[in-house]
Amino acid sequence: MIPHNRPDIGEDERLMVQQVMNGEWWTEGRITELFEKALEEYLGAPTCVVNSGSSALMCALLASGFKPNDLVVVPAITYVATAMIPLMLGARVRLVDVDPATFNMDHHKLRFCLAQHDVSFIIPVHIGGRICEPFEHIEPRYTQWKIIQDSAQAMGAAREGCFSFQMTKQLTTVEGGCITSIDREFIDRCRRIKNYGRTGQVYIHDLVGSNFRTTDINSAIGLEQLRKIDGFIKRRRDVLHRYYTELRGAPDRVGFQAEPESPMFCFVMVDNKSAVLDQLQQAGIDARTIWPPLDVQPCLTSRLENGGGPNADYIYQHTISLPLSNGITDEEVDTVIKEYNRIISA
Repeated sequence: MIPHNRPDIGEDERLMVQQVMNGEWWTEGRITELFEKALEEYLGAPTCVVNSGSSALMCALLASGFKPNDLVVVPAITYVATAMIPLMLGARVRLVDVDPATFNMDHHKLRFCLAQHDVSFIIPVHIGGRICEPFEHIEPRYTQWKIIQDSAQAMGAAREGCFSFQMTKQLTTVEGGCITSIDREFIDRCRRIKNYGRTGQVYIHDLVGSNFRTTDINSAIGLEQLRKIDGFIKRRRDVLHRYYTELRGAPDRVGFQAEPESPMFCFVMVDNKSAVLDQLQQAGIDARTIWPPLDVQPCLTSRLENGGGPNADYIYQHTISLPLSNGITDEEVDTVIKEYNRIISA
């Protein structure tokens, strides 16, 4: 089976992990500090490393002055964590439909939402590594700290926001994430919140927080991955370019997501989604569906303030995700293209 995602973790990462484990300190320490500094240099802004992308989003909301019952706006189709985290904190969550080309939050629908509702936070998601347009021009009072970017899928394209380093991402620490912002005071608050609000003095805490810390083992992997990140992103772009140019334009194929700057997925829109997925699986290709719209997720249906929208529904009904990863081989790409073209031409 050609996997949907295969990380590229090599001997360099294993050696770094072994060096940490040969020492006496495995939890967050010196290696994590080095990883944070390396990320700051790469992203160009202060950075706080945490143990997951979800922790990054929760930490960022808390550091931004979030209060229970705040109204948070998220895109109608994205990974479930984008809505789940604010709900866990006691938010009211409202959906905005997405643009059918980019799959990102639709600006016109967002503008309408802002005019109708007292919104506290906007969480735009850079779907599949496709960068959202800037949001600040929509409403002047929405300063940067009211916009929490979900950059989980956009390492190498986004320069701020909440990133994920989960196993499938462009850069992995196996599990992990970070928050990056030009606002250093905000990042300092994030660093305290991720360590139970600790001030720096032993057992003195001035903020309510939790344990969002990572480990030096995870950070050791991240340091080596970061040295390779440009090559990883180039590889993903090259593979995506082959898909976009070599997949056959038969009637079954409707189109692609507008090309992302740092590809996380290859989203292909087809007419007969279930049949195409079944046949790709039978051919040994782990193609998958995109996530369901948030308003049909069983855990969210009764907790959201509104439904999603026709564009999110259409994208879900028609979109499949082909294998795309740092570790995919040329031979595997050849097979995916050959089998996909065979299936839609039948």
